[in-house]
Amino acid sequence: MKTLDALVDYLKTREDVQAFQALETTVLTNPNYKDAYQDVLALQKQLVQASHYNATDQPTLQNAYQRALDALKSTPAVAQYLVLQDELNTMLNQITQLIEAALAKPLDQ
Repeated sequence: MKTLDALVDYLKTREDVQAFQALETTVLTNPNYKDAYQDVLALQKQLVQASHYNATDQPTLQNAYQRALDALKSTPAVAQYLVLQDELNTMLNQITQLIEAALAKPLDQ
């Protein structure tokens, strides 16, 4: 568990993680940002469902989603939050892949 604790400590001290956490608090505590973010997530969910079922309203939903996302990204704090969220998700996926690869190796290696 020492390795896990070291990883968690390392992640907590990274500037990008700290910046993300601060921006997340800003975004999720500001009612305007939070509502706009929730609207984008709802549209994204509808778009995925429409795509899955080959719905005819996909172009309309895509346009609505893109407009809502562009409006959300027009706020610098939210735009930076979304960029950091994407970067940190990528990093966490890479860490997960490394852990999975290590666990897949035979124990005698």
